[in-house]
Amino acid sequence: MPRANTSLTRSIYVRLLLSIIVSILTIGLLWFASGYHQLRTEKHFFREQARARQMEIQKERVQSVLNLIEQERAQFQQQNIAHLRARTNGAYSVVAGIYHQAKDSLPRVQIEELVKAALRDARYNQGRGYFFALRRDGTVELYPPDPNREGQNATALQMLTDQPLAELLQKVREQGEGLYEYTWTAPQPPHRQAHKISYVKYFAPLDWIIGSGDLLTDAETALQNNLVERIEKIRFADGSYIFITNFAGVSLTYPAKDRNMYDATDQNGLKIVQEFIKLAKAGGGYLNYVMPPLKGERAEPKISYVAGIPDWQWYIGTGNFVADLDAETAQMLKAQQTDMNLKMAVIVVLLCLFLVIGGYVSRRLGKDVTACFNKFQNFFNRASHDPAPLDPTEANFAEFRALAGAANLMLEDRRHFEQEAAAYRDQLRNIIDAMPSILAAVDESGGVIQWNTYAAEHTGIDQDRASGEKIDRLLPYLGQHIEEILETCRQHKNFQQSVQVRSNGDFRSVNISAYPLSNQAPLRFVIRIDDITEQVRIEEMMVQTEKMLSVGGLAAGMAHEINNPLSIISQAAQNAQRRLSPSLPANREIAAQLEIDLTRLQDYLEQRGIYSFLQNIGQAVERSAEIVQNMLNFTSSSASEREICSLEQTVLSALELAKNDYDLKKKYNFRNIRISTSFPAELPQVIINRMEIEQVFFNLFKNAGQAMSEVKRPDFQPEIKIVATTDRKYISLEVSDNGPGIPDHIKSRILEPFFTTKEVGIGSGLGLSVAYFIVVKRHKGQFLIHSEVGQGTTFSIFLPRENEDAQ
Repeated sequence: MPRANTSLTRSIYVRLLLSIIVSILTIGLLWFASGYHQLRTEKHFFREQARARQMEIQKERVQSVLNLIEQERAQFQQQNIAHLRARTNGAYSVVAGIYHQAKDSLPRVQIEELVKAALRDARYNQGRGYFFALRRDGTVELYPPDPNREGQNATALQMLTDQPLAELLQKVREQGEGLYEYTWTAPQPPHRQAHKISYVKYFAPLDWIIGSGDLLTDAETALQNNLVERIEKIRFADGSYIFITNFAGVSLTYPAKDRNMYDATDQNGLKIVQEFIKLAKAGGGYLNYVMPPLKGERAEPKISYVAGIPDWQWYIGTGNFVADLDAETAQMLKAQQTDMNLKMAVIVVLLCLFLVIGGYVSRRLGKDVTACFNKFQNFFNRASHDPAPLDPTEANFAEFRALAGAANLMLEDRRHFEQEAAAYRDQLRNIIDAMPSILAAVDESGGVIQWNTYAAEHTGIDQDRASGEKIDRLLPYLGQHIEEILETCRQHKNFQQSVQVRSNGDFRSVNISAYPLSNQAPLRFVIRIDDITEQVRIEEMMVQTEKMLSVGGLAAGMAHEINNPLSIISQAAQNAQRRLSPSLPANREIAAQLEIDLTRLQDYLEQRGIYSFLQNIGQAVERSAEIVQNMLNFTSSSASEREICSLEQTVLSALELAKNDYDLKKKYNFRNIRISTSFPAELPQVIINRMEIEQVFFNLFKNAGQAMSEVKRPDFQPEIKIVATTDRKYISLEVSDNGPGIPDHIKSRILEPFFTTKEVGIGSGLGLSVAYFIVVKRHKGQFLIHSEVGQGTTFSIFLPRENEDAQ
């Protein structure tokens, strides 16, 4: 009988180890015998496998080089297009600048000459690049390479042989700008044709198509030379390299660089380069040949893989000598045979030894271990339904006594864990029910397994009614997302999406998240739904605030720099008017010396509209100065010049300014707008900057009038309503109109500085931006906008009753 301190673990370990070793050696012997036989009988097959692997490596190397070339070409094309677009946009800006500066003072013919003079000498790319201009009817306005062709019709210049000129002009009318490729015939001898790419843009005021182009042939040649230099430096670990040859047979790289190998043959009469060209044109392939003696290369059989680049007329390849492959194969076979012989010898020796030992040990331990396990198995069968403690003294081995003690602890821990598990289940359920989110556990088909208290309160459906129901029936707004949710969770991925739903007649933003509970069957998922409406609103407000703060520094600098030239222009216009006035003695004295009749001169200037031009200059200076002042107000944070004011009087004053505002470009008469006001008698006075607040309401009234002028219904009566209310903290004013409203895609940008939907010269885009800044930043108030298309717009302004900055 075994002693009480005998180690059962060691006995079992030795027995199993011997059994495993014997089994492995037996199986290994059979495997090595089979491998040795196969090694001797299938050397040819092994050699072909090695060769096939090397051929696949050749193909991968060539493909990697082709991928490199494609990446470089794609990057080159993108950069070329970007440069052309930037140059054309630069020329367009020059034309636009000249036109807008001179459109009110010069005739169109002179403006066009100024534009031509500015663009004619603008060159780039060592003088090869230039700018051209066409009219939409095809007339050439600017063509620096051959000015004699200006004024002719472009259809006779053979500038677009691949794409009809009429098609290009039609695209420009529809798109305004674009990129076009064509074959261009050079105006200078020898009048060669070349592939060219141009970017054009339509300038409507002059009815011109402005563009610039570049020859792709020259740029692509530089790219090819660069790639050849890089590829020629590639060397692989086995000594092979990449070779490049064009379809004319000229080698571009080592070992026959710059030589024409089109008719080169090997010792078997095979025209190597011509065969390579055929393979490249067919999509790529392998070729067996004898390498010609070139620049130190061995004149031995070789196998190479080539692939072509048809539009460049190139083929690219790499290869290996067959002798190198055979030598490698022979070396591998020899090493494998030596290793196999050694392993077989060791296995034979060990097999005999372990067979003797294993037989003895297995017979001895079999009886002892079987008896011990039978006793312990009877104990566990009894303990599974009767959790009574074990008696460790009944065990024969030390391991079994320790196992008995561990089993007793396991029984005690099980009772303890069951109690804790029950408490944890209750606690987890309370946590889930306390969460302010809809939480539902569902099965793989979307059936509800668990439904928390918040979900029951939110939907009015308790746990019993929800259990077993499809989640999209309990929460209908999940209907269009449920399949995507379940499919995502089946793939063991988390689902996250924010959507808008309709709740109690109002739209709410909710966040839907779902995730799998485990990766094992049966699959269970958790779906959580949170109301994020307020969070979305706060984020939108933060975005608007950031937009308003972003232009502060830039606006202030620009405003101060613009004021100086405006002052000079204004003073010059005033001095010109004074020097032409016959009422000044100095003017009459000089006129008398020059024998000029000032009265007739003044009649001439009035009939020619010179005074109108000077007045227009003055009005433009005043408008620019007003914009500059708005920009300064936009960036200033001073709280000076504030006073106690009546908000009602301030609003009425702004109304009078709007009624008396005169602008030739307005398309409406403010006096035809119905105005209704509602001010409570107890409306308190506030501490404000009266001029700034008056400017806010003046801007709102002008915007409302301009917006309502767009409504063309014959029965439409434009109306503005002004309603004031007050509470303990704020005085609020609502300015509403019955105009067309603000579309959603404009609403998010309406407060951005310089953003305007009006025509050039009608609005600067600063009105609402300045109004927002004055109310929110200068007066610590609130500025809200509510608008629906077709229903009108309401601006709500909240001003604090007590202003701490002013106090």
